[in-house]
Amino acid sequence: MTGKKADSLLKTLGYKFKNPELLAQALTHSSWSNEHPGEPCNERLEFLGDAVLGIVIAEILFEHFGQWDEGKLTAGKSYLVGKENLEKIAMELNLFDYLNLGEGEKRCFIRSKNSLSADAFEALIGAIFLDGGIDSARKILKKLFGKYIAFFEKEGIPVDPKSRLQEISLQKYGKLPVYKMSEETGPDHAKEFVYSVKMPDGTISEGRGRTKKEAQRNAAENLLRKLE
Repeated sequence: MTGKKADSLLKTLGYKFKNPELLAQALTHSSWSNEHPGEPCNERLEFLGDAVLGIVIAEILFEHFGQWDEGKLTAGKSYLVGKENLEKIAMELNLFDYLNLGEGEKRCFIRSKNSLSADAFEALIGAIFLDGGIDSARKILKKLFGKYIAFFEKEGIPVDPKSRLQEISLQKYGKLPVYKMSEETGPDHAKEFVYSVKMPDGTISEGRGRTKKEAQRNAAENLLRKLE
C-alpha cells in the first residue's frame, strides 16, 4: 500500500494514525503474511473490530431510538453489523484497493472481493480502537453509519427477503417456503453456492452466493420479484 493510497483512505475516514503499523496490519490479509513471514495479518484486529462495532452500534441505536424495545434494537443492530451491510460500507471506502494480498488470493479475488473488504473493515475499526480509543472509533462509525440511522428514522428497519417471503407464504398458504441447495462449486477458500426456493404453489426461483445464507437470501429476493 503506497503512502498516497493511505492518505486517501485516511482523508475519507477523517482520521490519522499515531501508529501507522496498525493501519498496515489492518490491511494485510493472511495470504500476504503467509508469503511474507514476519508481517502480521489482520485476523486478530478483525476479531477486535467485530466486538467494537457491536458495542458502538448498540450504543448509537440505544441513544437514537428511545422508543424501540429490545427486539427492535436487536434487529437494527443485526442489520447494521451484518456481513452484507459491512460489505457495502467497505466497498464505498474502496478498501479492497488498499489490501495486501498474496498471489494465490489475487487469482480468486473476484469471488471473495466483497467478503475480504468487509473483513478488512472490521480489522480497520479494531486498529482505530487500539490507536485512538473508543471515542475515535465511535466518531468514525457515527460518520459511516449516519445515513443508515437516518434511513431507520424515516423508513424503519428493512425487512430481509427471507423473512418477507416467509410472511407471504404463511399468509397465503399456511406453509413455509422450501430451500434446497442445487449446486456447490469452487475451492474451500472461494466457494459458490446455488439455492432454489419453492413456494407451496410451486413457484420457484434460484440464487447464488459466496455463502449458503447469501445464496438463500438471493433466491428469496429473486422469488419476491416474481411475486410482485
